[in-house]
Amino acid sequence: MTDFVPMTIAGERHGSVQFIRDDRRNDRVNRVAVWELTDDQLPYEAAYEFRSDETMLIVQGELRITFANGSSTVFRAGDIVSVAAGTKSTWRINEPFRKFVVETGVAHEQAH
Repeated sequence: MTDFVPMTIAGERHGSVQFIRDDRRNDRVNRVAVWELTDDQLPYEAAYEFRSDETMLIVQGELRITFANGSSTVFRAGDIVSVAAGTKSTWRINEPFRKFVVETGVAHEQAH
């Protein structure tokens, strides 16, 4: 397990991540991590396309995901969310946030 390190996508900071497992082979991903946003990174809003199938447990805070079809759902601490690879969304977070995440399957390019 690593310490929390800044997560950057296309040169922009998107919280911090602590990898428990980060295994990529033959275009497949098997990743387990904790991702967080702290007060100094809020408010947070970003377009996000899921690169692989992603299942997450919201550990702290609240996350609003607006999907490409316009539907919007709020997830709170204790909620479990599972989203298919390739799903396009926008994330909004206004308070300290932490999720435990498992990514599996074929890794797709992230359009960000």
